[in-house]
Amino acid sequence: MTKDEALKLALEALEGVLDDAPKVLDASIAGGLYEVVQCRDAITAIKEVLAQQQRTWVGLSEQEHTELAIECGCLSADWVFYGAALERKIKEKNEI
Repeated sequence: MTKDEALKLALEALEGVLDDAPKVLDASIAGGLYEVVQCRDAITAIKEVLAQQQRTWVGLSEQEHTELAIECGCLSADWVFYGAALERKIKEKNEI
């Protein structure tokens, strides 16, 4: 089982617990409101992690690199190549 599959399974289980209104009401009445809040916090955290993993890298085109170099007042082939290399390195460091 992959990490994503495990997170989706946990998310489904937590949402199932909170979808059962009588259990949530019973937990609230019995002083278990803290656990309900913990379930909601866990659901939010799992959804955020899953959403982050689905993002795809959107890089800059060569034209955009050139435009940025012009905008910064440092247009030269070296700076355009540096920008592209920098972008590749950032992408590499952020891949999981």
